[in-house]
Amino acid sequence: MTGSFSEYVTEKVVIDLIIKERVKSASKGTLAGKTISEMQKEVQKMTPSRNAWRRPRRRSRPRNASAEQLNADALRNTIYYDLKQYRYHGRPAPKYLRRLLAFVAGIIRSVNSESPLDFAGSIKVIAQFKKDQGDTAIYRPLSVYESLEVKTLISLASAYLTIRLDKSLHEEILAYRPKRDYHGRKNYSTSGDDAIMGIRKFLDEHKGQRIYVAECDIQKFYDIINHDVVLDCFAKIAQRAQIPDYHQVERILKAYLDSYSFSKDIMSLNDNHDYWISYRQLHEKHNKNKNHNRQDVINYRFEWVSDDCFKTCYESEYELNACKHLLGIPQGGALSCIIANVVLNSVDEAVVGDMDPDRFFVRYGDDILLAHTDYDKCCALMDAYVASLQKHHLPYHPFKSLSECKDGARTLKTFWDMKSKSPFLWGPGDGNAFEWIGFVGYEIRYTGHTRLRKSTLDKKFAAVNKRYHSCFLKDTPRNFNSYLQSNRRKIAGMASSLTKMRALDLNDFSIGQVKSLDRYRIHKIKRLDLKLNRKFEEEAWKIDFTYKFVTRREESMKYSFFSKLFSIDQDPKRSR
Repeated sequence: MTGSFSEYVTEKVVIDLIIKERVKSASKGTLAGKTISEMQKEVQKMTPSRNAWRRPRRRSRPRNASAEQLNADALRNTIYYDLKQYRYHGRPAPKYLRRLLAFVAGIIRSVNSESPLDFAGSIKVIAQFKKDQGDTAIYRPLSVYESLEVKTLISLASAYLTIRLDKSLHEEILAYRPKRDYHGRKNYSTSGDDAIMGIRKFLDEHKGQRIYVAECDIQKFYDIINHDVVLDCFAKIAQRAQIPDYHQVERILKAYLDSYSFSKDIMSLNDNHDYWISYRQLHEKHNKNKNHNRQDVINYRFEWVSDDCFKTCYESEYELNACKHLLGIPQGGALSCIIANVVLNSVDEAVVGDMDPDRFFVRYGDDILLAHTDYDKCCALMDAYVASLQKHHLPYHPFKSLSECKDGARTLKTFWDMKSKSPFLWGPGDGNAFEWIGFVGYEIRYTGHTRLRKSTLDKKFAAVNKRYHSCFLKDTPRNFNSYLQSNRRKIAGMASSLTKMRALDLNDFSIGQVKSLDRYRIHKIKRLDLKLNRKFEEEAWKIDFTYKFVTRREESMKYSFFSKLFSIDQDPKRSR
């Protein structure tokens, strides 16, 4: 894509963003409820009512299209039909269309204006529960922009920069990238699975050789990133990418950074009692429902890194204090992902220039993994990367070596739980080596076998349990057969989520994991059968849910986690 930011922002692009926002709201079912936000109301006023959407005929619909895609097509057809009637046939424009065109004109004026922007008044911080730590509940701050105009400007800038800067980013940056050519694949969307398959490919190419691995994880990246570093990295990469009139999009980037400071906007909320009232009530209700016998939680707060961590990446306390109000970017904001890629791409330059075939480097988000067949070279690469992190004022989790973490246990739990690991030998766990490495939700053995991380597996169990609880209705269903079929599809469809995990392979470890998921799901289906029979025991029908789904082997196997794992392993397209 060529051209400036003002050339990119057209009527069609803005209308597509409004359509996306309206469809997103409709899919959540919030527009019909009482919890509709002011921004959603504004979007609703700029789009036709849902019963007026011009839906395509069944024969012309794309095959296997999602409900969101069909809604977007229907809404787009309606808007452009009314726009054509207004502009080319002289018919009066509906009220929603007049509002929509006025909004589009306002966005285009803002983009072409030279006046500074102010986003500070429209940002809202939402606390997301992370963990309990003694008598303290730790939360993660998520930010949303409540102004539709501000959110639209930020989304436009994010989309433009993501496309324009993509070719200037290192190839092995896998997160937050648009579809691109990757290792011979055209129009391909990379994910964490590609990182795992890249590791396994490196392992296959160096069979019989000793492989040393180092892992590094940045501490609270989004909360401590320096605004000056962000602007400097963007200026350099924009010059390299030859973006015309870069100041147009830089205005939005600066306003985005100025609207948020972790030390000023987030840490001040820790002492705000009124802010935490609603979160306290939700947390207490959750623990009561779970029947947790734990210490009462009396403190609710956001967590930040310690001053000792900052000392590793700032030369003096004066330098740190001078920029403390310029730290952090909004988590959840549309520009934060491209900011992370641009800044860390600058950090990666310390190691990506090395074309050594015995070296391996991959980064997904702020998780970094380095590998080399030579121990000294692996240490040198890790030192170079750490020095680059310090240069960009990014603190990292402290490194621990394998020898420091020996606790007499075969699993070396202390070392396993470390987020940053000094170079260690990846091999048989005889005390001088470690068998497994963990990355992006997977665990890889030195033999090449891959399994799910315990936290990832726990999320799968939680998803099955959540789906099980969603199968109950308060009132008697009007059509019980359709109700039963719907519940069956809900449970059966859980296994399909495994097909997105292309890096899994068929081995004793992964088989054990997916079979435990199958057992848990069957257990939940039997409980569902029991509860539904109890609920409707006085009704004329008799539920035989278990027989129709569980006892029929061909149907059970068709939708099992194991069958999905087998299909993944046999898929010829999954190889890198």
